[in-house]
Amino acid sequence: MQCDANPALYTADELDAHLARILHLTEQLLAAPDRKLLQISLLTAQALTVQAERQTATRRHWPEMSLGALLASGLETGKGMVVCDGLGGLTRDAFHRHQQVIMTFLNNSGIGPGKLVALALPRDRRMMLCVATIAATGAAWLPIDIEAPQNRARLILEDARPALVLLPDTDHLGWACGYEAWCLDAFELTPCRIAANTKPLGKIGTVPPDTAYVTYTSGTTGRPKGVIIPRKALLNFLHSIRETLDFGSDETLLAVTTWTFDIAVLEILLPLASGSRCVIASSADVRDPGRLTALIRTHRVTAMQATPTLWQTLFGTAASEALQGLLLLSGGESMPAHLARQMSSVGRAVYNLYGPTETTIWSTAHRLAPDEPDTPPAGRPLANTRLYITDRSGGLLPDGVVGELMIAGDGVATGYLNRPALTASRFVPDPESSTGALAYRTGDRAALDSRGLLSILGRLISR
Repeated sequence: MQCDANPALYTADELDAHLARILHLTEQLLAAPDRKLLQISLLTAQALTVQAERQTATRRHWPEMSLGALLASGLETGKGMVVCDGLGGLTRDAFHRHQQVIMTFLNNSGIGPGKLVALALPRDRRMMLCVATIAATGAAWLPIDIEAPQNRARLILEDARPALVLLPDTDHLGWACGYEAWCLDAFELTPCRIAANTKPLGKIGTVPPDTAYVTYTSGTTGRPKGVIIPRKALLNFLHSIRETLDFGSDETLLAVTTWTFDIAVLEILLPLASGSRCVIASSADVRDPGRLTALIRTHRVTAMQATPTLWQTLFGTAASEALQGLLLLSGGESMPAHLARQMSSVGRAVYNLYGPTETTIWSTAHRLAPDEPDTPPAGRPLANTRLYITDRSGGLLPDGVVGELMIAGDGVATGYLNRPALTASRFVPDPESSTGALAYRTGDRAALDSRGLLSILGRLISR
């Protein structure tokens, strides 16, 4: 039996691997002619061993501490300002003091594990302060974009039914949709209750007690669906991404992402957990490369995360000069080869990141080389994350073969809020778990190469 192919598309090693799979398939067919094809694996014993070793290599054991304790430790050990925005800077002592005031208010309102607090707040210190405080209470937060159409917020609150909604001022009372509302002044940072002017959209709901946050995505249907992220997943992400990026207390990260986009959680909490500083850009700043440049220089920013779309905008202006020597993170979209080369020539370290909302922010990372030849891969999995490429029946596929990406490990979400059928269709049993853990079917076409590097090749076609 011989394999022949276009040498411009396949290497000799790839052809040898393909031939080995054909022979392996043939041997299994001859040994059991009545066996269904779906029951036959293309993975040889050697390939199974290689994949198993790869999965084991991502295991890490983090310190035993709660999410609130991790954030409190970073706040205590860091130096200088903890957050800066258009209103100025907030010292660590002031942050802690305001946090205690808000925590007392939340405790008196019965906010704790299993309760959901909606945060309809603008792009300033209030979001970071409230997220950190809610994490300390054991409750969960839900970001609401007050710059988006109000009807979307209504759909989200109707589904989530939060115990409380925090607003920037009384002018935004309508955004609470009748649920208990408090406003948080940007300067005093003291909660003040607002009397509701309408009935709530429904009875107050609950979330699993281990929930860190719920974030809504539209998906392909246009109807927002809430993804429930457990604390274990968020803790694993913060430890893992800090290790991957070597993100220390001397960093200053510029936050540019809309609060309702889950990667904004990295911008809020990674600096806090690391004892470093966050500079929050306003929406007007994000739309103006000149203003972003001024922020980078004024605050001596050392790190920034953005989508390839924003990076291409910045590299098309004089703002690219201000990015020299920064830690640059890119994800949320495919990174073009030319952008990878531009970023690599400027940043002190550049990472291409990939991850669905359902597996907690980012699941893989790839550090770009200065001479990155083609469109960069999505990279290798973060700690305690496992990647599988599966066929239509869920069977594992060999390296180099395109299939659906399935992600397992500590980062997998609990499921979709109030959507049990959808949860059951996308969250399936983890093939390596004996405790009933779930894996997430991403719906992305992907392949792993012999080095374990992941490449995303688009979305699966619905059948």
